[in-house]
Amino acid sequence: MKSWKKRALALTMATLVVLSGCTFPFGQGNDGDGAPVDNVDVSDAYFGLAWYRSGTTLNPVMDGTEVNSMLREALYEGLFEIKSDFTLENELCEDYTSDGTTFSFTIKKGIKFWSGAELTASDVAESLKTVLENESSPYHNRLTEVASIEAVTKRMVRITLASPNVNFPKLLDIPIYRAGTTDEGEFAEGTGPYKPVQNGAAWTLEANENWHGGFLGTIRHITLVKMTRADAADTSFRTGDVSIMRSARIAPDDQNIAFTGEVDTVPVSSAMLHYIGLNYNNSQFTNAKVRQALSMAISRQGLCATQLQDYADPAVLPINPQPADTGVSYSLSADLMTAAQLLREAAQEGASSAGSSDSSTDSSDGGSDSTDSSDEDSDSSEEDGYYDEDGDFIYYTSGRAGDTDYKVDFLTVRTSKNRTDSTVSDGKAVLLDDENTDSGDSTDSADNSGSTDTTVTDTIVTDAATVQLSFRLLVNSDNAFKVAAAKQVAASWNSLNGVNVTVDEEPYDTYVSMLQSGSFDAYYGETQLTPDFDLRPLLSPQGGLNYGSYSSEDMSNAITAYRSGENTEGLYTTFLNEMPLIPLAFERQQVVLRSGLINHFNPAPYNAFAGQENWVKP
Repeated sequence: MKSWKKRALALTMATLVVLSGCTFPFGQGNDGDGAPVDNVDVSDAYFGLAWYRSGTTLNPVMDGTEVNSMLREALYEGLFEIKSDFTLENELCEDYTSDGTTFSFTIKKGIKFWSGAELTASDVAESLKTVLENESSPYHNRLTEVASIEAVTKRMVRITLASPNVNFPKLLDIPIYRAGTTDEGEFAEGTGPYKPVQNGAAWTLEANENWHGGFLGTIRHITLVKMTRADAADTSFRTGDVSIMRSARIAPDDQNIAFTGEVDTVPVSSAMLHYIGLNYNNSQFTNAKVRQALSMAISRQGLCATQLQDYADPAVLPINPQPADTGVSYSLSADLMTAAQLLREAAQEGASSAGSSDSSTDSSDGGSDSTDSSDEDSDSSEEDGYYDEDGDFIYYTSGRAGDTDYKVDFLTVRTSKNRTDSTVSDGKAVLLDDENTDSGDSTDSADNSGSTDTTVTDTIVTDAATVQLSFRLLVNSDNAFKVAAAKQVAASWNSLNGVNVTVDEEPYDTYVSMLQSGSFDAYYGETQLTPDFDLRPLLSPQGGLNYGSYSSEDMSNAITAYRSGENTEGLYTTFLNEMPLIPLAFERQQVVLRSGLINHFNPAPYNAFAGQENWVKP
């Protein structure tokens, strides 16, 4: 909440006080002329924050140590802040104009650094140029499309891109520092809500009296806890020296932090995509309907609720949150019926493309067989008490659907001539070439696939086309969460007849080597997308994460149109039609805080101190 909002709130509250004849015992009041008064109940509780001191001035755009991330967020601000739904909130930027390629950003008036010096466009330009010119900057990949950065006036910065990207401002939560201060003292100067103060050998963060956002919340004093190693924050948090930290919930066993006890664990949205990548050198994946079917068979909601521990948001599209009100239809639950239909269509397309000569020969030589099959479907299938109620090739016994005493004892499904076995699950034969199968959570089907309490007495045999898929799903064996998730995905696929998937667990180094060499069929992947959700690293022919050699002119055109703002929905439609990779979920990060310190703690994806002016004592 910015200062003008606070003043408006103060005026409203003051009016209520006058009308009610009451006073407020806490919070910000006013001094009679509408100006806000700082009467927040300030906490005297200990609050420790990790600081890894590298021996040089902390430059927020060059310091890539994870342990210092929250320190940077307390001290520095960007032009914008990314909110939990990945929309923008203006921070140092007042407004901007753009044609998609050239952006002109106007800096807010009166923004001051800790020293009282005023923020100018030159400070913004230097900070961003430093990022652009240094590949070692943790923010460098945000600016790879930037062609030029210049301070046009004291309050205007112009940035030109090599190609259009209407979502470029979402990349500009990069911290801004005061030009010329990266070699002075311990910290380059910032504009954040806190400023560093030295007390002998100790350092603390205190309220920045020049902060443009107004008053701080209940935490006004933070002790900096020096780390001798960049990975020491975990231990310091457990001992109580550090009060807040960020950690991955879905992490390798030796890094996982599932805190219990006197801590508050807060999930935070992220751009960390979990997905299944496919190798397009494997001919089994060349038909888009096969890829769509594999996607349809997965219950993403079930996967997130089980193996991903409710610390992930299910995703069919590689955008977080999932786009709404676009007219594009997708489902986050498993749809086995549609998956089976798509696989059957893929098989039929494959058969028709095998050659007209073969088809002609089959037709002339086996015409009577075709007739027999048709007769079998319509007549012989209803022998011995089997009934096809609605033409879906699912056969019931013990009466017809209209009978009042109707009860299904078991059912069977027609299958192809070269496949007469069936997998029984809760009285159902779930087969790849079914004309109709029940939709449901794929995990349930997989878990019950070995059930033997129901017997299918007769399998109806026809010449229906079937697809046989057999491949291996590669996963990093060092991460037990991902292994379990990969096995659940494989079980979903294996619940379809004709599909045989084996999980290949490999140590991380071997896993990476196999990806880079293309020695895989499919893999369980995870990648940190940028806040504008640029898919080119994954889907463009030159993409650094395109391990499966995917290439599609339609997809490339859709991405270009999306980035230029011409056709957003077109990207979603093309992706669902192509299904070049199979999104599973966006992982949630977790911010862990000592209990009893703060109420109204609501961190943003890239800023644990977002909204800290609203923090109050418990």
